[in-house]
Parts: sequence; C-alpha cells; structure tokens
Amino acid sequence: MIPPKYTKQELSRLPVDFVQKEIRRHKRVIKRLKEELYWAEKDAWSFETKAAPALAAPTDRLAECRAFLKLAEEALAERGAYKPTQLEEVHDRRAANLQTAVWMEFALVTSAGVETVDIDLADDFSVKVMSRIHKAEKEGSVRKDVEDAFRADLADLHIEEWRLHYDCRDWNDSTDLPTWSLTFRFGNGRKDLKYTGRGDYPYNFAKAKEAFFKVRDELFY
Repeated sequence: MIPPKYTKQELSRLPVDFVQKEIRRHKRVIKRLKEELYWAEKDAWSFETKAAPALAAPTDRLAECRAFLKLAEEALAERGAYKPTQLEEVHDRRAANLQTAVWMEFALVTSAGVETVDIDLADDFSVKVMSRIHKAEKEGSVRKDVEDAFRADLADLHIEEWRLHYDCRDWNDSTDLPTWSLTFRFGNGRKDLKYTGRGDYPYNFAKAKEAFFKVRDELFY
C-alpha cells in the first residue's frame, strides 16, 4: 500500500495501472472499515446514555484511506485516467448540495421522548432546541469555536454517503424502535434533503448525534 506521505505530484509520476489498483484496494478497505465501525457502534452504545465508542484505530485508518483516495483520484484525473463511478457522482452532487444548506434539523425519538436540534445556518448559526434531557425548550446562539467545531465534525461525517433511509428488520415490535431524522433545507428552492432511520443508522451515527448534542448542551451550560 502507498504510504500516506506520498504527494499528488509523486502519485502523478507512478504508473497509472499501479495507482488504479491501489485506489481499488483502498475502496475495499474503506468498505470493510465502515462495516467494522457499524457493528462496533451498534454493540457499544445506546441512544439513551452512551456517546460514540472509542474506535480510534479504524476511524484514523478510514481518514487515512480517504486522504489517499482524494490525492490519487485527483492525480489520475489530471492525466485523464480516472472516471468516478455513478454512485461517486451521486455522492459528489449531494456533497455540493449540502454545502448550500441554510437550515438543518436533527431529531431523535425514543420511548423516553423527543430530542430536536434546529440550526439556522443563514442566521449567524442560531440554534433552537427541544430537549427532554434538559426538560426545556431554548433558543439562542453558540460561541464561534463551538460553531467551527460543529462544522468540522459535520464535514468529517461524509453525510453525502449515507443512505436516505435505515430500517432495522430484526425487531418484531415496531413500537419499541427509536427513530431519527436529519433534514437539510436549501435557500434556492431545492427540495429538502431528509435522512431517516427506524432502529438502524449509519456507521458513524453516534458521532453525528454527539456533534448535534454538543451544540444543544452549549445552550444550557
């Protein structure tokens, strides 16, 4: 495997077939790491009490693979030797759309109640929260460092790669299933983009939940 120290210029000088082979290998590794993280998170935390589990090794490896892919794909594209897959094109378009969102809402519904975090991206990052944890509704702004940290966390989640709906078919009693949604609204007339789940979630959902709830808690402490 190509060490992460390689630059795009160095990758550009390597044989095209070799770089293409490494791209395919890294994509397989990313798929495996996502599955590993998904099952680890599913076993390690609950919606009620636990934060994202400590899975630094696969998470760091995933980031390393993504960084390599970005450089390698750019290097091959400049040589006219790389064409993204249809799914990658869908993800690229969705990522570009998410950059233009002006409002988002994260909602989590469990047997204990409803937790929502609304963030107005077009109004100085104003936040509105309905919290069963804090037993209150609150609206206000957060510190700039909290906003910056949240935006960085959001980018690291690669939400554009999520499926639009997740459903757990292992549960017989649907009334016991927690549900969640993450909705993005755009200011250019484009239809809202909404991700939903019922008893199931993406491989890094715990980190998404943690990011939104850090913003929520900032209003109360």
